[in-house]
Amino acid sequence: MTLLHIEDMTKNFATGGGFLSKTGPIVQAVRGVSLQIAAGETLGLVGESGCGKSTLGRCVIRLIQPTSGSIRFDGQDVTTASPYELRQLRRKMQIIFQDPYSSLNPRQTIGASIMEGMDIHGIHAPGTRRDSVVELLEKVGLKADHFRNYPHEFSGGQRQRIVIARALAVGPQFIVADEAVSALDVSIQAQILNLLLDLQVMMNLTYLFISHNLHVVRHISDRVAVMYLGRIVETASADDIYLSPRHPYTKALLSSALVPDPQKPPQKVSVTGDVPSPVNPPSGCAFRTRCSLADEICARVDPHLIFQGSHGVACHHAEK
Repeated sequence: MTLLHIEDMTKNFATGGGFLSKTGPIVQAVRGVSLQIAAGETLGLVGESGCGKSTLGRCVIRLIQPTSGSIRFDGQDVTTASPYELRQLRRKMQIIFQDPYSSLNPRQTIGASIMEGMDIHGIHAPGTRRDSVVELLEKVGLKADHFRNYPHEFSGGQRQRIVIARALAVGPQFIVADEAVSALDVSIQAQILNLLLDLQVMMNLTYLFISHNLHVVRHISDRVAVMYLGRIVETASADDIYLSPRHPYTKALLSSALVPDPQKPPQKVSVTGDVPSPVNPPSGCAFRTRCSLADEICARVDPHLIFQGSHGVACHHAEK
C-alpha cells in the first residue's frame, strides 16, 4: 500500500534583490519531483550537496510549503491541509535532523524534550508520561537514569538516540531521516543504522532516508532515488541501483565511492565541470553540461523518468 505519494512537486525560493528590485533571481531547489513510498518501506534519497534532498524532505512534512504539486500522505493532501489537519499530521510524520545537538534545547533535560511532543498532542496521561519516556530511552539504547540529564552531557551518538526517541514519542508512521548519521563516527553510524532498522520492524515505520553516503543508503534502503539539481534522474531497488546503474550521474556517484575491497577497484566514470546553478539550470537535461554522452537532443529535450519494470531512468542515452 502506498503511504506517501508525491506528484510533480516543485519548490522555488526567491533571493534578495538589489537597489532597484525587491526580489532577485528564483532558485529552483526542487523541480517536478514525483515519488511513491510504500508503507513499511525505506526509500533512500542520494545526490550531491545542494541538489535539493533536504528541501524535498522538509516539503514532504510541510516544514516548508511547496510551490506547486501535491503530496498525499495516507490519502490526505498535505499541501492543502488546514492548521488543525496539519497538527494531526505532525503525529504521523516526524523528522530526524543531521545535527542532534542543535535540534535539542540545551536548557531542557532530555526527559522534558521527549515529553514535550506528548504534551502538545495529549498523548498518555500526565502521570504516566515519565514511564513512557523511560521505556523509549531504553528502546533506543539509553538508560532510565538519563532522563534528568542535559544534551551537553551526552556524546554525538547518544544525542542522536535521544532525537530518535523524541521522534518516536508521538507514535509516527513515517520518518524523514535527513543525513541522520553523517555527523557520526563510522562505528557509531553502524549502531544507529541498525537501531533504525530494528525500530522499523518493531514499530512498522516508513522512512525517507536522505544521505550523500552511498554505502549507508545501500545498507538501509529498499529502494533508492538519485537526485540531481532538483530532479530525480534514476530510481530502482537498492540492488538494481548499485549493481546495474543506468544513468551516467548514478554511475559517476558510484565510481566516486570508496570500495573496501582493494581487489575490486571501481571503474571511474568521467564527470567534468561544476554543478550548474539552480538559479539558471541548463536547457534540456540538467546533467548534459557534465556528461560525456551529451549531444544535441540532450540540449533540446528534458528527459523524463522512463520505467522498465520498477527501474526508472531519465536519460536519452541510458542504454549506452
